[in-house]
Amino acid sequence: MRIRMNRRTSVRTAASAVLVAAALSLTACSGGDTGAKADGVTSHAVSGAEKPAAKGGDKGAESGGSATVENTAKEQGPAGEDAAESAKTAVRTASAKSAAKPVTCTVGNSQIRTTKVTRPINHLLMTLTNMGDKPCYAYGAPYLGFTGDQSTVPWIDESQPQAVVTVEPGKSAYASVSLSGDGDNGRKVKTMTYSMAGKEMAGSVGGTATNEVPGGSVYVDDSYQVSYWQQTMSDALVW
Repeated sequence: MRIRMNRRTSVRTAASAVLVAAALSLTACSGGDTGAKADGVTSHAVSGAEKPAAKGGDKGAESGGSATVENTAKEQGPAGEDAAESAKTAVRTASAKSAAKPVTCTVGNSQIRTTKVTRPINHLLMTLTNMGDKPCYAYGAPYLGFTGDQSTVPWIDESQPQAVVTVEPGKSAYASVSLSGDGDNGRKVKTMTYSMAGKEMAGSVGGTATNEVPGGSVYVDDSYQVSYWQQTMSDALVW
């Protein structure tokens, strides 16, 4: 009987030992899994906290940064280009204004042609063409003299325009010369000498030029006179 009881006790003890071992094994496995899962979650949480932040940061750096750069390029770039272009335009405008500042018309920067007209009779037409690259002012009337003259041909005061005639490059101004009327000292002349007036109209500026008169000779007397420079041919031939 004792032997049987010992066996049963041994069996029970062995069974209990097995159960305890199994329980310990399960506890160890369960604890190990929990630790692994916790580590994984923590690592994942860190990954989830860091990687999304990194991705978000990268995207932010890429999208936000690139957006900022692009916006800067789009908003500030053109503004910078516009500013640079505006500066260039200002320089060009200043240069253009400086280059376009009018000068005085002279025989040096202008070409003066003289032609004979049929109407009015006994008249010549003087055409001044600006050959320079700047506008020029045709002040007053031409200082004009014919062969043998001791003084210049009188100006027609009534022909003075309201404003000084400005002649753009390549454009022209006009003056008419009344050759004769009922004056004394009628004569034929072959040459004419002319020069241009300055701003004060107190003397000639820019030199003089001498040419033959149209047709080789013209008849003049002491009643001759010359008009102020006019903007149009028709205005000049009124006188």
